Amino acid sequence: MDSPLASERNREFLCESIFNREGPFFHVYTSHSVTEVLFGAIEDIRFVINVIGYYSYILKVRIVAFAVMSTHIHILYADSKNKASEHICSSIDKLCKYLRTKGIDALSSSIAPSFVGISSLKQFRDELAYILRNPFVARSDVNLFSSPYTSGYLYFNSQLDSLVSEPFDSVTIRRKREMLKQRDFLPCPGLRVRNGTVEPESFVDYKLAESLFPDARKYVMWMMKSLESQVEIARSRGENPLLNDDEVLSIVFRLCRESFGVDKVRMLTTLQRQELAQTLKRHYGASNKQIMRCLSLPPETVDAMFPLSSRP
Repeated sequence: MDSPLASERNREFLCESIFNREGPFFHVYTSHSVTEVLFGAIEDIRFVINVIGYYSYILKVRIVAFAVMSTHIHILYADSKNKASEHICSSIDKLCKYLRTKGIDALSSSIAPSFVGISSLKQFRDELAYILRNPFVARSDVNLFSSPYTSGYLYFNSQLDSLVSEPFDSVTIRRKREMLKQRDFLPCPGLRVRNGTVEPESFVDYKLAESLFPDARKYVMWMMKSLESQVEIARSRGENPLLNDDEVLSIVFRLCRESFGVDKVRMLTTLQRQELAQTLKRHYGASNKQIMRCLSLPPETVDAMFPLSSRP
């Protein structure tokens, strides 16, 4: 009988084999330089998901994960770059038409997609965590594992079979037109609908994502603990890292030990706290209020250090 360590190695080897067999993988995201809120209401989010799902079925492209933010979209593909490009560009064109009906003058070129090739199993896991965590760290009302803005509720969820849905092809033309803002539709026998939204489990290959983790515990731990990887991904994309207070605190405690040889913030001098504040702002994108809370610095001190970030 294999030891626990050998068993873990065997499961990781299997994950590596699946990754090498099922690729290529691409993380594609639309421009996050857009400052105007594009998808602010829940009906906007549903429309984006409907477009992503419908076009993924029509174009036969394999999606492993997605997240819809208020200003941009993330999709993780397990397919060729050409097929991923065809899908995301078709989706963007459709979304721009929708936004113009809402008075938002969005051009396809202004929310152009960027492509990141995924070359290792670790990078796949990091990119997946980054995508699914985005709405969770940006909004306090979002649950990482049950968010309506991502495919995050799909993975290792034993309750999926209990969710009620209906075939897309059995939905009335009127309802389909409400869902996708178009007149005609191609048959989609594998696509399903729940509460007016194309059901993500009918177009996301979540089983493939699951197979790239040894087990559910490793998946959950990766979603919650790969902070440095999340920061590096955000910085490489020109985004501001999004970390919650608990995550910033875990970084603070680590830096206290590594940089100053102490275990608690209260053991730091004021100058050391200010030095640490610079690191939190510059490298980790911490907000002024997070720095105040996590380093116990007065608001006037932090706002004087970072005046352009002092507004709420």
